[in-house]
Formats: sequence, structure tokens, C-alpha cells
Amino acid sequence: LCDRRQRQMCIRDSGTWEGTGEVAGRLFKFNEDYTYSYDTPYSNETENGTFEYFPNRYMFVTYYTNDWGQGDWKEENIIYTIVKITEDELILNNNGHSDIIIFKRK
Repeated sequence: LCDRRQRQMCIRDSGTWEGTGEVAGRLFKFNEDYTYSYDTPYSNETENGTFEYFPNRYMFVTYYTNDWGQGDWKEENIIYTIVKITEDELILNNNGHSDIIIFKRK
């Protein structure tokens, strides 16, 4: 179990998580160098970028560049709140939506 003092380490070193429910099949991979990838195998879409963790707020932000924007509109970010993280489960809230999304360790 990752307690709040360890959450940064757990997120950064946690490896690959597979989505369940409405995000089934999506793979969220965190790397030690603070890069990540978020794959959607069924549509061949991959979001790659960097992430920053805010341990006092139990949240992290992903930063990436989209394919459709121009200039400053190409830079995107998503804020996630970590609802719970254990050895086998990562529960997130995408703060742009009210949805809770659940990932299992792959």
C-alpha cells in the first residue's frame, strides 16, 4: 500500500496500469523520468508527455501537445486527483470531468 508520504514515489515508479469500465483497454504508463504515455489501443491513439506530482494536494498534472491545435492551443494539460492508490489499483478523478476512473496494475 502506498501511503501519502510515498505517493510521489508510487506514481513515478508505478509502471503500467490498465483501465477498467469506461476506460477499459486504455493503458496509463508512468516512467521514472516523469514522462508518461496514455494509450487507447482500440483507436490507435497515444498521448505522450510529462507529468508533475503535487504531494500535498494528492494530484498530478499531465502535459502534452495535441495534433489539432495551433500555437499556444497545441499545449494541453489534464489535472488528476488521486482518490486511492494501492499495489494493485489506481483510482483517479479527471478534474475536467466528474468521472472516477479505475486502473488495475498490468
